[in-house]
Amino acid sequence: MAVGHRTSLSLQLTAASWRDRGRSTRAQLAASWRGGRHWFMTSTLGAAQELEATPSVQGFVGLTMILGRHTSGGAGYQRHGTSDQGSVSVQHSAPAGDGFGYRASATVGEHASARASADLQAPHGVYSASIDAVDGDLGARVGVAGGVVFIGGRVFATRPVQQSFALLRVPGVAGVRGYVNNHEIGRTDRHGDLMVPSLLPYYGNRIAVNDHDIPFDRTMPTLERTIAPPDRGGVVVRFTAPRMFLVRGRLRVGAGDVPAYGELTLARAAGDVSSPIGRDGEFELDGVSAGRHDARVEWSGGTCALVVEAPDRDAGIVDLGTLRCTP
Repeated sequence: MAVGHRTSLSLQLTAASWRDRGRSTRAQLAASWRGGRHWFMTSTLGAAQELEATPSVQGFVGLTMILGRHTSGGAGYQRHGTSDQGSVSVQHSAPAGDGFGYRASATVGEHASARASADLQAPHGVYSASIDAVDGDLGARVGVAGGVVFIGGRVFATRPVQQSFALLRVPGVAGVRGYVNNHEIGRTDRHGDLMVPSLLPYYGNRIAVNDHDIPFDRTMPTLERTIAPPDRGGVVVRFTAPRMFLVRGRLRVGAGDVPAYGELTLARAAGDVSSPIGRDGEFELDGVSAGRHDARVEWSGGTCALVVEAPDRDAGIVDLGTLRCTP
């Protein structure tokens, strides 16, 4: 039951009848209160009759706080019968990609204990360390885990592969951020490859790249793809980023008329491309391959035809000068 906008209550009653051990009953009242955007409290109060044991009363009150984007903390107090226990904890969640996380907690009461642990997720493995103290006894542990994957003609040292994986490939472009379901997982290496070791098998995984990391002289027509790899299987997800090849120039019709504010359309095998024409007849075409291409001009004064010859270049901007078309 909701009590106002910040408080909710719940009541739980449980009864069990065991064939060989008799009956047990339990009643519990729980309340939660959201004090603000970054913290809330929970509390429970209950009574239990466990089989033949003496009836007991137990209660708990806890406070949870949001300390940062990936950091939270909490404190609690619990009483069970005649024993008391208090606890405090803080944790920082590790990201989906490269990064670190940690957790520290301590309890006081009948048995005092403390624990601290940290995990580092690196491109080539996961490194962890923890230390525990229970009633004065200390214990420590360190761990290293990783995997080796052959995909896309290359061998990658990576974090452990538990389910499915993928190779995000942006050929020839380094430093491009990759995402899985909107979570950043790393950047492409000098070959343009990024290993993605943790994907859900048989379900749609959204693989995306950040177009702000693409150099200004390249274009990227596709920024996101959805894949459903098999269990323990891998997929190469390729994002092409060809260099831009721009063709510029100015148009004149016949003796020197300007087809101002018209449109230039160039025919090519992959589909026509067009450009608006400026006041002085200027135009700019993108994605034009080398060679001779038929083109037409349409403007308020009519139509005309011409041949646009693009030089053989990998990238850059080519100014063809003034071109004339025949009405």
